[in-house]
Amino acid sequence: MKDETSFRKDVVAQLRRRETDLEAKKNKLLDAFLAGHVEQEAYQKKADELKIDLERIRREMEQDNKAHEDFSDLALKVFNLSQNAAETWLGSCNSTRRELLEILCTNRESDGVSLRLTWRSPFDVLAKQPVFEYGVAERIRTADLLSHSQTL
Repeated sequence: MKDETSFRKDVVAQLRRRETDLEAKKNKLLDAFLAGHVEQEAYQKKADELKIDLERIRREMEQDNKAHEDFSDLALKVFNLSQNAAETWLGSCNSTRRELLEILCTNRESDGVSLRLTWRSPFDVLAKQPVFEYGVAERIRTADLLSHSQTL
């Protein structure tokens, strides 16, 4: 959660800086138009471009907020499941137990007498991934895209 929160703060800060920059450009363009330095057609074209860019940035901010809420909800559900798995097992019907086994196990085998379970090991998957200098590859790509979009 710490990594997610830190990453999210960086993304939100970049998006807010970009929004502030676009608002400043929009105000400068209006000032130039009112001072008579820019013709109406050029002003309107550039104002429309800035409006579209601002709407895109604000949409990205909304999407980031929604993704963070979804991530937080999922993290909380996973944590609660891990803390309450035994109680859930003991107080549930067979269909709920099957669902719990599907979540916790990768393979279930029965030889008629005994049940053999292969437990999921989610951290093994993370340990097998290549190590990146700045963290997870997806985060690098997202950060690179955001910094690249600011230079455009």
